[in-house]
Amino acid sequence: MRRFYLFLTVVLFLFFSCANNIADNKNDLAAMLILQNLQKKETSNTTVKYGSITINTGNSESRATDVASISKATVTVYWGNKAEEKKEASVEFSGNGKGSVTINEIPVGKNRVIVVEAAENINNIINKMAGIEISAVTDIKAGNNDVTVNWKSTAEGNVYRKLLSSSTVNFENISRNDVQALINENVHSSLIDSDKIAADIINNSKKSADSYVKTAGSVKFTSGSSENNVIFQVCDPASAKLDSISSGVNIISGVTPGTWKVFGVLNDSVIFSKSVDVASGAEVDLGTIQFKTPEPRLEDSTGKQISEFISGSTKVYLKARTYDDETPLSDVDIYYTTDGTEPDASSTKYTSDGIFVDVGTTLKAVAISRLLGNSNVSSWTFEKPSIGMQHPETGNYSVASTDTTAVLGANVKGDKTSFVLYSANATKVLLEIYSKPFGDAVPLYDYWMEKDSNNYWRITLNGNLKNAIYAFRCWGPNWTYSDKWQRGGSSEGFISDCDSNGNRFNPNKVVFDPYAKEITHDPSNKDALSHSPSTEKPYNALSTGADFRNYDTGKIAPKGYIISDSTSYGTKPGIPQKDAIIYEAHVRGITKHSSTANLSSLLSGYSQFASVQDIPSEYRGTYKGASYLVPYLKALGINTIELLPVHETDNDANPDDGPGGNFWGYMTFDYFAPDRRYSYDKTPGGPTKEFKEMVKAFHDAGMEVYLDVVYNHSGEGGPWNGSKDNNAQVTVVSMRGIDNSTYYSLVPSDKSAYWETTGCGNNLQCDNPYVRGFILDSLEYWIDEMGVDGFRFDLATVLGREYSSSSSGWDYNLNAETTVKIAELGKAKNVEMIAESWDCGNNSYQVGNFPDGWAGWNGYYRDSIRAFVGNGAERAAISYTDGIYGSLNHFGAAEPSVNFVVAHDGFTLADLCSYSGAGNALNGTLT
Repeated sequence: MRRFYLFLTVVLFLFFSCANNIADNKNDLAAMLILQNLQKKETSNTTVKYGSITINTGNSESRATDVASISKATVTVYWGNKAEEKKEASVEFSGNGKGSVTINEIPVGKNRVIVVEAAENINNIINKMAGIEISAVTDIKAGNNDVTVNWKSTAEGNVYRKLLSSSTVNFENISRNDVQALINENVHSSLIDSDKIAADIINNSKKSADSYVKTAGSVKFTSGSSENNVIFQVCDPASAKLDSISSGVNIISGVTPGTWKVFGVLNDSVIFSKSVDVASGAEVDLGTIQFKTPEPRLEDSTGKQISEFISGSTKVYLKARTYDDETPLSDVDIYYTTDGTEPDASSTKYTSDGIFVDVGTTLKAVAISRLLGNSNVSSWTFEKPSIGMQHPETGNYSVASTDTTAVLGANVKGDKTSFVLYSANATKVLLEIYSKPFGDAVPLYDYWMEKDSNNYWRITLNGNLKNAIYAFRCWGPNWTYSDKWQRGGSSEGFISDCDSNGNRFNPNKVVFDPYAKEITHDPSNKDALSHSPSTEKPYNALSTGADFRNYDTGKIAPKGYIISDSTSYGTKPGIPQKDAIIYEAHVRGITKHSSTANLSSLLSGYSQFASVQDIPSEYRGTYKGASYLVPYLKALGINTIELLPVHETDNDANPDDGPGGNFWGYMTFDYFAPDRRYSYDKTPGGPTKEFKEMVKAFHDAGMEVYLDVVYNHSGEGGPWNGSKDNNAQVTVVSMRGIDNSTYYSLVPSDKSAYWETTGCGNNLQCDNPYVRGFILDSLEYWIDEMGVDGFRFDLATVLGREYSSSSSGWDYNLNAETTVKIAELGKAKNVEMIAESWDCGNNSYQVGNFPDGWAGWNGYYRDSIRAFVGNGAERAAISYTDGIYGSLNHFGAAEPSVNFVVAHDGFTLADLCSYSGAGNALNGTLT
């Protein structure tokens, strides 16, 4: 017998519409509870595939290094022998053995390996932890798991990490007792040859535990003078520090074999660094070391390092800083010259007021300390910047070796940050790092990116650049690169706004990364647009066309934030699909109305609402405010909240106290970023953290969170004037300026026009392999990193449209690869994929006709129920079985029916039960 699942979707406008207050919506509450009682109460055993793990650090052996002192680290959980079978987080630990971080969505199973790699920052260097890795192995069960990673656990963890990379053994079946028998417990973990143990296990040639013990080595160097203030250390776990430097030969013995950093430290400032490879029982000679004061570096007024590229008279600043390029070195004076002569203690002494320099000036500076020798002389000759070369040569923001394994977007890994952008048709891509989101925002640094054979543009920079602001400028066949082009509005290299292949590159238009985890603001942000070069119509500056193509949008365009966040979203409840009671709501709409400030008194007469909370005024309209509604929704019998679009949308211009603008959120700009408008904390990273905290509040109450998502079109819209200007004027803020013909479906006979079935100006080209991957990556991010439990896809028929040469357009295909892959992702991650199974084009109504693994909004059910309730239609209009289970003629067990009566595109239940017929024409008379 076929089984049909009942989902119930009810829209909530309680706190948005002033006409629908708490009292008016008792009908909503009663109707919903009646419908809830109709739900078939079946039970099923759902296989839980994932768990979460809390990683704690702590000390277990008295050695020279103390793992409790780790301040920053990269934590990675490995569960398979493929490179992608891992999850990673950059975290900050609290120290004192209390450091911990939670990572979610780890596949259940045996022998998962956890690795904590201490970051190379000042605190970790001073405490001899920089670059050190500690590890552990643990089983993962459904729900919460805990593991402590320290020196005692490290040898075993290292063995399993090596076993994971082997294709000849099943690491899950290898007994941990058998591994522990090969580890000498009387020897520090760092002296255990874990690689050799793993190799012998693989080759079935195991030996005694003593045979896997390494012999310590040593490091020596020669100093020309004694330095009582300098501490010298190898950052390994076993050797001791030299508390002072002697004139002549100095030796550090007991060094663990391996690759380590050697550091010289003065007053908690690193003044020397070098990498060494120490073999078992070997001595490494560093030669003669001269300890000097670090050289002064060139900075702007905020303390960020800059290059000598300037466009005119500029004030610059000098500072001698420590190894991390951040901490100022104490007890240092700087002397400088601007006439090309060598500076010394008799030259002009630098003050914090800075120095004015002009193009052509040569500035030289030396740092002098009473504790060390003078620094080397720093020298800068100022010149106008060459595009792409305006960045430091060393330190943070300097160019590092390209990480060819880095994924799309801007991602921090240890002390490096990688940028990866896809564009098949760009011919040149410039990365820009900005000081501010808008206004007098100018690029601090810029870099030319390199294109690989797979059309990925890449660059890796030194430094953990968390919270930095970045964006791109792109050139292509329709606007070729010219070395005469300059920022500020230039036509150099222009050929056409759009060429015959649909390219719309324009280097005057700053574009944000489609993979940015947060963006600075929306294109319509009024504060940003106040700086528009187009004073009459500020938003027009973001577009192309004859009147606007040369406007430089650097001062107004949205840009990306580099985000690295490890906030927990709790444990997913794993509610069976058939038991979901879905309540559709708008983050601002459900929390903004003034009645939310006294919910507890309004509902005081109902015992089930005893734990309801009032939302503080400052939190109304935000993710944080939505967290306060958990007890209320739980009391209604809801177990799933479905939020209308929260991907960054074009709503910054919406008024706070009334209707206007794009309130509903269906003009998406960034498919990875939570909308900053809905966040109480609007600092970089604030929306991401606050969204996850909201999800955790729902999860902790046993409720799931679904998102309404809009992967059918983007907020960039379509041509403003249509054929009147040959489709020249279009908004360019992201995908369109990065690779228009990849992201969007274009009319084959005229690629300046957009083939679309959304009524919104464009269709995402969902059958393009890259766009398909982009959609899947976005979904996986919201599942794995943000904690989302399900998705409702707006105009989902677009996702199943594939290009047909016979129709010269995109026709719906039941077995389209994109919709099939989305269903497969849903099964693998145990999340729900729900289709709004129509769009605005031909053959668009595909209700009940999506691949296995999809559920669907049941439009047949909605129309029949509303006809009966709203217009008094004959009872025969809907059969008994259809009324309870959905439409038997359209849905099967593989595609469950999501039965709903009202939603965001119709009445509330109270309206439906109160008025006969469509109510929009009666809005002026209804009270």
